[in-house]
This record gives sequence, structure tokens and C-alpha cells, in this order.
Amino acid sequence: MRIDIALLAGITLASAYASADDGWYVELNRHQTSLDSASTQDRRLETTCNILACSSSATEERYSSRFKNDGRWGAALGYANNSYRMEAEFRRNEFDLETRNERLELKALLFNLWRDFDLLGLNPYIGGGLGLGTMEQGSLNDNLVLGQLGFGVAYTLFDRFTADIGFRYLLAESDPVLEDDSRAVTRDIRADSWRLATRYHF
Repeated sequence: MRIDIALLAGITLASAYASADDGWYVELNRHQTSLDSASTQDRRLETTCNILACSSSATEERYSSRFKNDGRWGAALGYANNSYRMEAEFRRNEFDLETRNERLELKALLFNLWRDFDLLGLNPYIGGGLGLGTMEQGSLNDNLVLGQLGFGVAYTLFDRFTADIGFRYLLAESDPVLEDDSRAVTRDIRADSWRLATRYHF
């Protein structure tokens, strides 16, 4: 009995480090994303002019931004090699502010590295990535550096097709500033996503 248990444990541990199928793949995913509430600094510059001259005055408002969740499609192109997957992922989200008639749009291109495992017929994975993004809110905009961590479980449906359910945590550089000539908005960007995906392996 002890030998059987030890053998089963050994097979399980060995299978966890088995190599995944190599080659290129494309992925289509549907992610439901929640943008964390964040303290927001909103600075506005107002200019008034009279016959003699013009003067400018700045006002500042601080408030907590709360956003509605957003569900979107995303895509990735990747290459699997010896239990590792390298991929380029594109995602886009639009988040409506709950207390203001404004919308925040986030576009991101991320370069990810995932570690796949084989475990009892499933393929759990962990990993993360870095990339660049753009953020827009009306006429305000900013470019930013992004990072993400994630995990999930994949399952081979049939030849060349894999289903994937996973979680992602997205984080932007500290205190990005969206601005134009008369307004600047500073807020942290942190988001978490649950996602369903399917991958086609060439």
C-alpha cells in the first residue's frame, strides 16, 4: 500500500514537469475586468482675460474614483516551448465612472511568459508579463508602463484546441497623469480580470 502511494505520488510529481506541446498558437479571450477604486487628484487650470491682461488660476479636487466593471474581448499570439509559453497579448477596456459622466479607456500590449504544468489531465500555469499602454479620458491621455501576474488552468478539448480559465492582476506605474492643456488627473491603475479563453495550436 505504501509502495502504491509512493509510486502514485512520484508519477504525479513527474507529470507536473512534463513538457507541453511546442509550436505557435493564437488565443481569443473574453475577460471581465474590475478596476480598483482609487484616490484621484483632479487639477484644472482656468484662464480669464480682460482688456489689459489674462490671468490663470488653478483649482484642485480630490475624490475616490469608482468604476463599473467591463467585459471585453482580447487576443494573443504565442509560442510554446518545453513547458514555457511566450506571447504577445493585446487588450482593451472601457470603464465608466459611477459618479461622473466620464469614461476611462485603457489599451495595452503585454509580453508574457507562462509556465505550464501537466497535472492529472489538466494544465495549470502561472506567470506574468510587462508591456506598454495608453490611457484616455475624454481629451486627457497618458502613456504608461504596465505589468501583470496571472494563473489559470487549461484543458485540451480536442486536437489543436485548448480551453483556458484564468485570473490576471494588472498594475500600472505609480501615479500616472492624464492631462491636456487645461486639466490633469492623477490616479493609480490596478485591475483584476477573470477570463475564459480558447487557444488554437498550429
